[in-house]
Formats: sequence, C-alpha cells, structure tokens
Amino acid sequence: MALAQGAKQFGNRRPGGAVAPRQAGKSSSGARIGASMTEVFEEQNRSRLFIFGGAAVALLLVGWTYLTLFSTQSIENKVLTSPEQCASFGSVGIDECRELWRQGLVQHANTAPVYETAAACERNHGQGRCVAASRSTIADRQGKFIPGMVAIMPVNSSHGWTVTPLYRDPGDGPEQWRQVIS
Repeated sequence: MALAQGAKQFGNRRPGGAVAPRQAGKSSSGARIGASMTEVFEEQNRSRLFIFGGAAVALLLVGWTYLTLFSTQSIENKVLTSPEQCASFGSVGIDECRELWRQGLVQHANTAPVYETAAACERNHGQGRCVAASRSTIADRQGKFIPGMVAIMPVNSSHGWTVTPLYRDPGDGPEQWRQVIS
C-alpha cells in the first residue's frame, strides 16, 4: 500500500522507498511541498491563465487607447464632397468644415470659368451642372453662370487652412476632379 500511495505522489519518496508525509508550505523554488503532479500542473495552468489574461486585457486597453486618441485622420489633401464628410474624419469639427466649404464656394465663384447664360455653361459642363455665380465677390461675375462646385480639397499651411474648390465635367471618371488653375 505504501508503494501505491507513493506512486501517486511526486517528490515525496525518501531513500529506501518510504513515503514522506505531506508537508504544508512551499519549497525554495516556489513549488508546494507534497503536491501531486496534477496539483502542480493545475497551479501552473492558473498562473499561465492569469498572465495571458492580463496580457490580453493590457493589449485591448492599448488598442482602445490608440483607436480613440489617434484614429482621427487629417483632412489635408483629401477630396471632400460635403461638410459632413469633412467632419467625419474627426480632425476638424463640423463648424470649421462648414466654414471651409463656404470659403470654397466663394473662391470657386471668383475663379471658375464664367458664362453669360446657363445654356452656354451647360454646353461645356453638362446638363444641370451649372449655377449662378451669386457668391462671387467680383461685381462683373454677378448674374453669370459657372460650373457648380462639388468638392473641396483643404491644405493646412502656416496661415491656416486654404481650400481648393473642385468641379466635374461630363465624362470625368469617379476619381477625376477639376480645379481652376490660376
């Protein structure tokens, strides 16, 4: 019986085959004295689970922090088709995006190709693609027609945001935009 009991226990044999009584406590290596192999493995598995679980939680926190703090994209040099799309990048608020859009409309009204009539404008730029140049700050453009602005491309400079207004012509591809070259 002593041999069978000793076979179940790990590390408890004394010289000559006698089984040492179980002792409470831990050895200098940190393993429990008198613990069976199953108990040792279970304790090691709990330790590993705790370490891996802690590492997973830490990784999730780092990822969440990165996505929260650094996931905003700059609107610089992006083609933006509305103030709402501008604000969706997260780097600029909706009010600033609306102001950039307004600046683009004024700049476009002052620089876009100008036509005396809507029909003349539509012959060059397509049916329904022309608008009155009412936002123009240039007096002789008032009451004339220009191709409608459909997007802006902001650039951040040392003086703040500058905006390039963009328009499209018939036959332009989905990623093709036109700008007035001054």
